[in-house]
Amino acid sequence: MRLPWDEYDFPEERGNPTGRVAAGGLKIYPVPASDQLVVTWPALSASADAQIQVVDLLGRQHLSQPIGAKEVNRVLGVANLPEGVYFLVIRDKGKVAHRAKFIVQH
Repeated sequence: MRLPWDEYDFPEERGNPTGRVAAGGLKIYPVPASDQLVVTWPALSASADAQIQVVDLLGRQHLSQPIGAKEVNRVLGVANLPEGVYFLVIRDKGKVAHRAKFIVQH
């Protein structure tokens, strides 16, 4: 059984005192988040078929929204998520284009 974190590596997030996570052009803040999470990413191709997803450590999907081809940022409401560690994943045509780990703390 593959778990969500099996395909991810997050060395750039270790020891991050800035409250901002940047991974391969994907930026998320504030970390930890309590109410909203701001997400920015590099532009995807015009033919992109992309989704933004939030999954927990057990692989349960908590959010999945389509991304427009010209879209490069979004504010996600995380106030309804229980406290814990989550993975934010941007997939294009089913493949991981960007990913980052974040914490929700109320």
